[in-house]
Amino acid sequence: MYILHTLLATTGLLLLSVSQPTVCLTSAIIGTLCPTNCSCTMTEGSRPQLTVSCFGQAHVDSGQLTNQLNSLLSSSLTYGRVTSLSITNTPLTQVPRSVCQLTTLTQLHHDKKRLTRLPDNSFTNLTALTLLSACRNNIRELQDGLFDGLHLLKTLLLSYNRISSIGLRVFNGSAVLSSLKYVDLQRNRIQTLEPWIYYVAVNGLPEKKARIGLGHNNISFFTNLMGWKAKCSIKTMHVDLILEHNPIKHITDILRGWNISLTTWLCLNPQIGVASSYINLQDVRLDCDCVDFNVFKFIFASQDGILNRVFL
Repeated sequence: MYILHTLLATTGLLLLSVSQPTVCLTSAIIGTLCPTNCSCTMTEGSRPQLTVSCFGQAHVDSGQLTNQLNSLLSSSLTYGRVTSLSITNTPLTQVPRSVCQLTTLTQLHHDKKRLTRLPDNSFTNLTALTLLSACRNNIRELQDGLFDGLHLLKTLLLSYNRISSIGLRVFNGSAVLSSLKYVDLQRNRIQTLEPWIYYVAVNGLPEKKARIGLGHNNISFFTNLMGWKAKCSIKTMHVDLILEHNPIKHITDILRGWNISLTTWLCLNPQIGVASSYINLQDVRLDCDCVDFNVFKFIFASQDGILNRVFL
């Protein structure tokens, strides 16, 4: 019944196309295809943008919404044309399958939903993506292969979720995330951190460092199950690493967990504290003992700002 209604409405609108401006006609058809109890806005131009919002209404049927979204995103007005898609404030727990077919997308926003997981192979066809956002959902893990091949992706926004597990290959070299410069994983439930930050950090430059936000998590352990081997001959890092508001006890836990010496760390971070790399530990309560003595000695000698607003 919905499909028949849509076809009749679309046909009627097309018959009026002779006297209607193209933009108005497009907006009218998009409005007809828009899911029930939701709002759809299509911005025309060389880079069409589509926004779908259901305003967080509790009475929006998730199954019906998925079917209607698939119809909308498969229409000739969107498929192969839309470069930016935003689907927000919906009860969706899964990414609609039609999204994975929009190969022209450069920006994709899946914010303020109830997503519990990003499906396997859901983004591998979206090789034009430069920005992917899925903030304020219920995502619990990032599995291996999730972002493989997104070589143009620059910004990944996943804050305000429930992420506690990150696959060992999500961010390593095999994912080929060669343009990634900003990863926001703040306010999740991450407890253990692998040295995948290196693979993002080498994408940065002194004048435009990579930025990795991991503040307000539960990080207290640093491990190297991915087998990263740090040595002075590999590429240097240019990164702002945000670790504020985490239950970290010692700075040396990072070095020991990642199997890296202080000397090697300095090799990978030229001019640390001046222009290249910076670690933000604001509002972290370090244990006051002698474990970090050598690290503190270097920090005080170099006037590095890593201890700003750190409690001992």
